[in-house]
Amino acid sequence: MPRRKRQNVQLGPKATSELFKPARLEVYEALQIGGPSSIAELAARLGRPADSLYYHVRKLVAIGVIEALPDEEREARGPGRRGAVYALVGRLVDVELNPRSRRSREAWAEGGSAVLRLAQRDFGRALESGEVQPTGARRNLFLRRLKLRLDAAQLREVNEHVEALNELLMRHAENTEGELHAITCVMTPLEERTER
Repeated sequence: MPRRKRQNVQLGPKATSELFKPARLEVYEALQIGGPSSIAELAARLGRPADSLYYHVRKLVAIGVIEALPDEEREARGPGRRGAVYALVGRLVDVELNPRSRRSREAWAEGGSAVLRLAQRDFGRALESGEVQPTGARRNLFLRRLKLRLDAAQLREVNEHVEALNELLMRHAENTEGELHAITCVMTPLEERTER
């Protein structure tokens, strides 16, 4: 059955806080990668007990980023399927940031912390596996932090590359073949510290 066309989902600060919990991000990503799934399928994919996921799935439904499929779509996935099957509502989640709003900043900070915790965990597991390729065309592990100065034109150039990378990754976001990877990117302005 072909996947449905989906638009992006817009989230405000409160819904952002509900989404950006590590367990909920894992459920969201499992649906993003694996497509519509029952709680049992999500549990198997995530290596978690099904009972531990019901609460998080309900929260994701409540904020509008996932939904239970109608009966006819669930049945189209296979005869005799029982229980709810969940799918993403949108292709991506767009999270609103209002730098003047304390609640918005807090939601983004929570989100950043959750994403970075997952990235740290995934990075550590990859290293422990011994199955990483850190160089060459088949590189699947990369880590770099650069602190640098960018003028307005250079920042614009960096952002053009960030957008191009984002577009490239989104073209592959619904692949059902290939090795699974996680890519986490962070860019932040820094406060200049002066010597006293």
